[in-house]
This record gives sequence, structure tokens and C-alpha cells, in this order.
Amino acid sequence: FLAFHLSGGTTEVLSATRWEAGFALEILGGTEDLHAGQFVDRLGVLMGLPFPAGPALEELAEKGRPEAVRLPVAVRGLRVSFSGPLSAAERLLAAGAAREDLAAAALECLGTSILLLLKEAVAATGLTTAVLAGGVAANRRIRRKLTESLPGLHLVFARPELSTDNAVGVALLAFDSTAEGVDHG
Repeated sequence: FLAFHLSGGTTEVLSATRWEAGFALEILGGTEDLHAGQFVDRLGVLMGLPFPAGPALEELAEKGRPEAVRLPVAVRGLRVSFSGPLSAAERLLAAGAAREDLAAAALECLGTSILLLLKEAVAATGLTTAVLAGGVAANRRIRRKLTESLPGLHLVFARPELSTDNAVGVALLAFDSTAEGVDHG
């Protein structure tokens, strides 16, 4: 299956194959610069939202119109950049764009970026199941966009309470490894 980790510390697209003590992972792509969650948090801080900004940005975006302002999408193959969209958001904010419209545009930019990465990963691998985890993948608006735009793809989203910290995934892999008697030390 494809695995997408979308957080403040990681933005990666992986191919995952089950093996005796966990998964063999191959990095297919990811970010060129800022991670998806860094984009959210940096924009949130600029807008005066609490840190981490994901939940507050999502709430603010519900009042906004994503078509009111546009942020660029920077996806090339299986690589994505969020520094350009963040710079564009900073300029729009300085020019007086409504915070709720900018929040909606930021989530639209993230959703479109992830959608394009998903399509590219499916085309490159032929895999039709994707697991999405991480704080950004917990966003309801992004989940809805992906689900509606990719009806033929089996999307599996980690529960939001398990999408807040990379430590959950690391702990699960460690548990699986020790349960299988594998010593990685």
C-alpha cells in the first residue's frame, strides 16, 4: 500500500510492504522544503492562531471562501514544496486578505497538493490503497476533498487521536518488532 505521513515533522510518500516484523518502506517522494504541518503552523502563527495551529486553522477555514484567494500548488512528480504557498499567503495576509478566506485557501492548497501526490504515486506504483496519517491528515476538509476526488482509491485515514504525534507510529513499529522477536539494537 501507499503510506502518506503528513505532519509538522514529516511529509513523505512511501510504498509499504508487509514483512515478518513490520513493514519494508521505500520513500517515493515528499517535501522539498517545509513539511505540510510546518506550513499550517507558520501560517497559523502569522494569523495569530494558537500553536499547533491545525485545529484553529480548520475552524477558521469553515467560515472562509477558498475561492476568494488562491495559493499556488507546487507539486512536481512526487515532490511538493510548501515554501512558495507560505510566501504567497504571507503576501496576501499583508495585503489585507480575510483570515478565514486565507485559512480556507491554505487547506485547499494542502488538499490539492496531497491529491496530486496521491495520483502520481498511484500512477507510479499501481497501488490502489493509501494510508494517510499525521496531524495534517486529520483535517476533515482535506479528508473530504480526497475522498470525493478519488472514489476508486481505497483511502484509510488514521483516527485523529492517533494522528497527533509521530511517536505513535514509532511505538507501534517497535512493538511489532519486539513481538516478532526481532532485535534491531
